Amino acid sequence: MSTLDEVTISMIGEDKENLRYEQLDLTNDFMFCKIMSKPDNCKKLLEIIFQNKEINFSQPPDYQNIIRLSPSGKSVQFDIRAFTSTDDIDIEMQNLKNREIPKRARYYQSMMDIEQLQKGELYTSLKHNWIIFFCTKDLFGKGLPVYTFENICVEDKETKLNDMTTKMFYNCNAYERMKSVEIESFLRYLQTGDAKTDFTKKIAFEIDSARDNPLWRKEFMDWEMQRRMIFAEAHDEGFASGEKAGYAFGIQQGIEQGIQKGMQQGIEQGIEQGQELANKKIAEKLIGMGFEVDKISLITGFDKEKIVDIKKAFDN
Repeated sequence: MSTLDEVTISMIGEDKENLRYEQLDLTNDFMFCKIMSKPDNCKKLLEIIFQNKEINFSQPPDYQNIIRLSPSGKSVQFDIRAFTSTDDIDIEMQNLKNREIPKRARYYQSMMDIEQLQKGELYTSLKHNWIIFFCTKDLFGKGLPVYTFENICVEDKETKLNDMTTKMFYNCNAYERMKSVEIESFLRYLQTGDAKTDFTKKIAFEIDSARDNPLWRKEFMDWEMQRRMIFAEAHDEGFASGEKAGYAFGIQQGIEQGIQKGMQQGIEQGIEQGQELANKKIAEKLIGMGFEVDKISLITGFDKEKIVDIKKAFDN
């Protein structure tokens, strides 16, 4: 099929990822954006991260900020975007171990640069770009509580490029290894929900209060619906690209056989492979969203063993 039917959408809606509003915590993208984009919370978090650097915003932090430079270009949506006189900061909450995240960070940085620099301005006008991810899973598998990346000379391992770009990936799983008490407490709260400091207790109180906010509840319902629509579009794109690739493969196979019968067989196999590729892409999307093997098998038609193999390849 070329679009998700009502049964499939209903199944997705019942999935554990679609939490009831009352169950949301700070690791949920919606709640993270709403709570941490508040100027006082965002300021405190950044002062914890930058340690002893006073943060003064040049404008209020924004959440779910979208940049689209052209109708045909890929847009980006930042969880939280904050500006000071010297810094352009993106803060992201990430629950899944997705191998695309490093390149996603690269793309985010490039879009931030393009938006910053107006025509005729000097490159020296660029602010320091910070891409900060809080991850509930260890993206790099080294057990570090934070991975900080800056451009440095490969040959001497010392000379910095000084392009004023920094990417930080916090690993909430390793909160106990964090030396800073304040950051350790924030990572602990994200990972366990255990609020130890005044800051995390304040966050916990605001989340409890938010659960009784009818306007936020409505926003969350709209956000969930949009997420399902994005999933449906991804399904259609996956099917179309898979069908096209499979069809081309079938045509080529038929030409190589050099006979009409081979051509027809190739086309049929191509269409079949197109469906196979589309379902595989859907399976990868669902794995990335944390769906269970049984549910992925039901949606794609793949047996559980095949889903497990796809998951192994995805995780690697």
